Amino acid sequence: MTPTHWRRAALVLACISATMSGYFGLHQSSDPVLAIAMMIGLALAGILSPFAWPEVLNFVRQKDWTKAVIIGVAGLIFTSMDVVSNFGSIAWQRTTDITEASMQQIRHDDTRSMVADNAATLQVMMQQRDKLLAENAWAGTVTADALRGQLAELEAAADREAARGGCGPKCEAIKARIIDTTERIGIVEQRTDLQSRIEAAQRSVDKLRTAAAKVEKPVSAVSTQNTVFASIVTGSLKPSEDSQHWTNQGLGLVIAIFFSFGSMGAAFLGMDSLHARRKDDTFTPAHPAPSSLGTQPAQPRQTATSASPGLAGHPARTAIALPAACEREAHNTDAEVWRAMNRLFKGMHPA
Repeated sequence: MTPTHWRRAALVLACISATMSGYFGLHQSSDPVLAIAMMIGLALAGILSPFAWPEVLNFVRQKDWTKAVIIGVAGLIFTSMDVVSNFGSIAWQRTTDITEASMQQIRHDDTRSMVADNAATLQVMMQQRDKLLAENAWAGTVTADALRGQLAELEAAADREAARGGCGPKCEAIKARIIDTTERIGIVEQRTDLQSRIEAAQRSVDKLRTAAAKVEKPVSAVSTQNTVFASIVTGSLKPSEDSQHWTNQGLGLVIAIFFSFGSMGAAFLGMDSLHARRKDDTFTPAHPAPSSLGTQPAQPRQTATSASPGLAGHPARTAIALPAACEREAHNTDAEVWRAMNRLFKGMHPA
C-alpha cells in the first residue's frame, strides 16, 4: 500500500472511532446542550488522536522538543479519551444487543408457553368429553331440545294421572322418567358446553400457534461470540455467567483498542512516509564550486563527435536521468573538463 492508501485508511478508522465516541457522548447527559458538547468533544478526540503522534515523531526528528512535548501531552489526552469513549460505546452496544436478545427470548418463551398452556387446557376438556361420552354413549345421539320436548310431555302425563284421583303406580313411573330425562338433559347440556369450549380453545390454540410461528427465536451475535470465546478459555461447554461477562468486557476492549490504535498505526505508516517524501521533495542540491580550470560561458550541449567526444555522449552518462537543473550543471562541468584536457593535449604536442 502507498502512503496515500495508509492515510485514507487512517482517516476512515478515525471517522468510525469518532462516530462511536460522539454517539456515546450524545447519551452522557439529559441536557441537550451538554450532550451535544460532549458529542463534539469526544468526536474531535477520536479524529485528532491518530494524527497527533506522527507529528510528535516528526518534531522529535527535528529535535524541536518543546513542540514534541506539547503535542505529545495533547495526543495522550486525545488517545485516552478516544479509548475510554470507544470502550464505553462498544460495551453499551454489546450490552444492548444481549439485552434485546434476552427480551426477545422472553417474548418467544411466553408465546410458546401460552400455546402449551392452552393446548393442555384443550386436552383436559377433550378428555372430559370423551369420558362423558364413554359413560353415556347416548349423549352423542340426542339434543337437549329434544329431551326437553319429552320432558314436557311426561310432566303433562303426570298431571293427568294425578287429576284422576292421586298419583298411583303409573304416575310414579312417569315421575321416575321425568327425573331420568332431567338428568339426561343435564348430561347433554354438559356435553354441548364441553364441545363449545373445546372448539373455542382449539381456535385459540390455532391463533397462538400462528402467532408463535412469527416470533423468531433470537440469536445474539454478541452472546454467541462471548459463549464461544468463554468456552475456549475455560474448556467448558457451558461457561458460567462470570466467564461470559468478563469475556464480553475483554472483547469490547480489544475492539476499542483496534479502532483507536489501528487508525494511529495507519496514520504512522502514511504520515511518516509523507514527512520523508516532503523532505525529499524540498531538497535542493547545492551548486558545484566554480571550476579551477576557469569559467566559460555556457555552451549548447554537444553530442559526441570525433572532434569533441566529451563526456556527455558517454553511455554511462546518458543512462542517468537527472533533473533539468542538475543536467545543465553536469553538462557545463563536462564541457569545462573537455576544454581543459584539449588545451593540455595541445600544449604537450604543439603544432
